[in-house]
Amino acid sequence: MFVAGCGRGFFDPDLSGECDASSTTAGPAPTFVQANYATSGSTQDVGTAAGFPLPQAAGNTIVAVVMWDSTSSNLMSVSDDVGNAYQTAIGPTRSPGYWSQVVYVAPNIAAAGAGVNVVHAAFTTGSFVRIAVAEYAAVDNAQPLDGTSAMVGDSTVNVTAGSITTTHVSDRLVGATSSRISVDGNYPNFMLRESAVEFVIQDLQADTPRAYAPAAQASGNSGDWVAQLIALRRLGY
Repeated sequence: MFVAGCGRGFFDPDLSGECDASSTTAGPAPTFVQANYATSGSTQDVGTAAGFPLPQAAGNTIVAVVMWDSTSSNLMSVSDDVGNAYQTAIGPTRSPGYWSQVVYVAPNIAAAGAGVNVVHAAFTTGSFVRIAVAEYAAVDNAQPLDGTSAMVGDSTVNVTAGSITTTHVSDRLVGATSSRISVDGNYPNFMLRESAVEFVIQDLQADTPRAYAPAAQASGNSGDWVAQLIALRRLGY
């Protein structure tokens, strides 16, 4: 029996009148497919782009993280070469004086061949820009997000996006950090997907609905940082 108010995919097999999260018609948990990263050539660039080296499957989801070293320049648009629609997941989140960062999500993408689809970020004025793109399978197309969180700082203590509370089984947490200091590796139990000296993209399969507040140790001199975290909802919820 389907129980009203339980959400998509929840049933009541024992007729108790209560939601049973263990008995669900939801699909598989979100999985990582591929990622890529690019930087602009100078601080005067008004955009940059990153492509996907592998084929893309129809119905998957793209997460695009755009980072730039200005709190005055504004991001005008994010688009790609096959016409997928991007929506803001969180941001822009701006550090006290240096970094700005936005996370976009494009659910239910079109199929594309290897190396065909390129994601573009365009700006109002020149900045040094980074863009990281990642593809995930089995994310809900109607409601891809189950929560977001962000924090900024300017010290060498723990870098964190704060706490995010998931409400569904088997979310995929995706974290993105930009900093003027080095970040020592990734959050505990997270998988590193793309990284450089001043940025990290990582994710975690969050099987249990609860609060998550991952943190990573920063190193080096003091500097601004921006950390964002999103939860991708499992297909069918």
